[in-house]
Amino acid sequence: MLQQLKPEEIFRARRHQLLQIEGIGPERAQNILRFRDFARAEKEIRFLENQKIRVLAIDDPDYPKRLLHCFNPPVLLHYIGQADLNAPRMLAVIGTR
Repeated sequence: MLQQLKPEEIFRARRHQLLQIEGIGPERAQNILRFRDFARAEKEIRFLENQKIRVLAIDDPDYPKRLLHCFNPPVLLHYIGQADLNAPRMLAVIGTR
């Protein structure tokens, strides 16, 4: 059975707990364990909110379903404005990750 952690528990979790979460894997687990720059993360969140930039996580119901079929899809997407990212026809401009 896969581990289930609440979001607030992620940065207190041990490596073996992180590795039990589907989609984490060794590299992401190591990045989570090393992360300490919470002040910068809070600053980024304030910027996104002030600029009205929407952030979609890979598990968000609005995340583009077609991207889930790609190898290594982005964990987060950012966009401004209104968008139906699961419309039958779509044009996208892709930037670097």
